[in-house]
Amino acid sequence: MIKLSFIKPDSLERNCKATIHKSGKLGFTENAIKKMLLDGTKGVMIAQNEEDSLDTSFYLAVVDGNTPDSFKVSKAGAYYYINTKALFDNLKMDYLKETFSYDVKDFEYGDQKMFKLIKREDGRKIETE
Repeated sequence: MIKLSFIKPDSLERNCKATIHKSGKLGFTENAIKKMLLDGTKGVMIAQNEEDSLDTSFYLAVVDGNTPDSFKVSKAGAYYYINTKALFDNLKMDYLKETFSYDVKDFEYGDQKMFKLIKREDGRKIETE
């Protein structure tokens, strides 16, 4: 005997990503905004894995308000972003010539809920003249 369980498309997490724009800002899709509960009253703390230099992921903690350790969440149209230009410039990420997109996944760090940005490996280069 077989028992089938049908998958409901609405229950699947889709298009939950963040992308570095040519301006250096980190923008979030509508689904990522909902998942992370982002709004203009939040800040985002960004971390890297200091024990693994090959880990290209970023780790984000969403905090209430703007703190000295967080990036302010801003809004443009229907979307939210954080101004990360100085960060990505410091990390020597050439976001003008390469597309950097990340899947947004839940992440637990101790007892703190965070989000892990996992780099998508699409390898797209931006055409320049």
